[in-house]
Amino acid sequence: MSERKFSKERLEKSRSLFLEPQVEISRDIAIKRLQEGDMTEFLQSTMGIDSAIEHHIMNNCARAENEELRIDCVNKAINVKIKAINRLSEALVEKCGGELNYIQ
Repeated sequence: MSERKFSKERLEKSRSLFLEPQVEISRDIAIKRLQEGDMTEFLQSTMGIDSAIEHHIMNNCARAENEELRIDCVNKAINVKIKAINRLSEALVEKCGGELNYIQ
């Protein structure tokens, strides 16, 4: 039995319905924990973001119908990660001070 390949629509739906909301929830929890001064939970929440994105790449992007879709899927997942990191960085600077350089 061959592995089922994912279409562009399936990959987009997975990203928008599952990955992005999961990352947003983890990001919001991380910011709340940061504001409370709970750095352990802050770090665990940020690790959850990375884990969700890696899971999406390994279990969805890797099963794209073709190489072009696979690359597009990975790039979009990385962009979700970059947005989350930039927002977490803003929260860290607000809490702790320092200079912020956004990831492009």
